Amino acid sequence: MTSSKKSLVTLGFLLILIGLASADAIITRGTLHIPERNGADGGVSKKPGPDVVAVTLAQGFAVTDTSDTFLLTTILPPGTTLSSRTLLQNDDRVGALAWIDSPDVKRTLRILREHLRSSFSKELQNLIDETQSEAGKPPRDILSFRDPAILGERVVFARVRERLYEFHVTAGKEASIDGLLNALTE
Repeated sequence: MTSSKKSLVTLGFLLILIGLASADAIITRGTLHIPERNGADGGVSKKPGPDVVAVTLAQGFAVTDTSDTFLLTTILPPGTTLSSRTLLQNDDRVGALAWIDSPDVKRTLRILREHLRSSFSKELQNLIDETQSEAGKPPRDILSFRDPAILGERVVFARVRERLYEFHVTAGKEASIDGLLNALTE
């Protein structure tokens, strides 16, 4: 093929491309559609966490504002919203609950573990630090302990999806709180 024929073929392809681009601009009116990352274009979006207060009420608890100090507050970056409630059954306090929502909760839990590791006393009891997986449920990370030097009650942290919970459990009320924990982490 001679050089003039190569130039004509190249020019022909360029004209075809310009024609296609013009037709596309006319049909779409010059708009550019970029798919969204949150699943609005048919992708899979992350399932949001449940309504904590609604689940808590459905589990037979009454909730009220709390004055408890939560361990999460010591490691959260400024501006992070921490929601919290006192949990009551038959007008008796059975515990307290706080939670955060963040796409970075795995990192937050890791930082919390490191912070607590250096804070544990010789009185530490019943330490559980594991990832639990059940068929049909999302995996959850559980960190649970009792250390009177840190808090007078059992403390349970649970991470599921993009939510991290902190429970303070009154002695003798573990079964009630464990039922709520299971309901919130389904």
